[in-house]
Amino acid sequence: MLDSKRREFIALVGGGGLLLAVKVKRARGQLAGKTYRVGWLQPGPIPDPWVKGFRQGLQEFNYVEGKNLTVEYRWGDGNFDRLPAMAAELVRLNPDVIISVNTAALLALQKATTTIPIVMLGTADPVAVGLVRSLARPGGNITGMSVMAPELSRKRLELLKEAVPNLDRVTVLSNSGNPAVVLALQETQAAAQALGLSLRSVDVREPGEIDLALSILGREPPDALVLLVDTMIHSQHIPIIAFAIRHRLPTISPFREFAEAGGLNSTCEMSVRGSRS
Repeated sequence: MLDSKRREFIALVGGGGLLLAVKVKRARGQLAGKTYRVGWLQPGPIPDPWVKGFRQGLQEFNYVEGKNLTVEYRWGDGNFDRLPAMAAELVRLNPDVIISVNTAALLALQKATTTIPIVMLGTADPVAVGLVRSLARPGGNITGMSVMAPELSRKRLELLKEAVPNLDRVTVLSNSGNPAVVLALQETQAAAQALGLSLRSVDVREPGEIDLALSILGREPPDALVLLVDTMIHSQHIPIIAFAIRHRLPTISPFREFAEAGGLNSTCEMSVRGSRS
């Protein structure tokens, strides 16, 4: 029986540990006594439960860090500009597989190598952002799981309308450096128009900009705040929710940590699709 943290990880990143274990075997064959090397690239640190679920999934296939597995973690400080250099560094290590949960990181890896297998663990529409040619025949060296749920953009706004009487002005915290966020913002803008809401976007590209973004919001607070799927914004959930509570600002996010920290609601990704190699 999977514990709640493990189920959460699988829901968010498509059972990445299990998928990766299969990919390692297919990539170079399982050799007795071999130590496998996996690279993990992210623009910023990810939650501990995700890492725990990743390790547990690999252990089910007898891959254990320090025994027959080495994981090269390359997690930045939230600055997306560092991704190309970190991707090149991982490629020079020649790992068996490289993984990522972030679309921008995957695009950096795509430019860095055409031969090392890359596993995406729940990214945005991989066809729309150019990671694969199609879901049925992706081609190249990238495979994995994609989270494709544009209907959630409308659902988040509908939930806010139900919870907030006379909802009119909505602000979205977004990261234009993340292609997945750009797509999600477009979907949210279309949903806001359909629902008759006024929507404003405040761009935050790195953690050091969050205080400025929140100060901008504080000058003329909207009726509600919407957060999009982005690891950098996710890493700043404590100051964001503290600001929202202080200003009595209803906030909805894709991640449960925001609701647990005091946000109004969260809507997790509901649909997960695979891209076959």
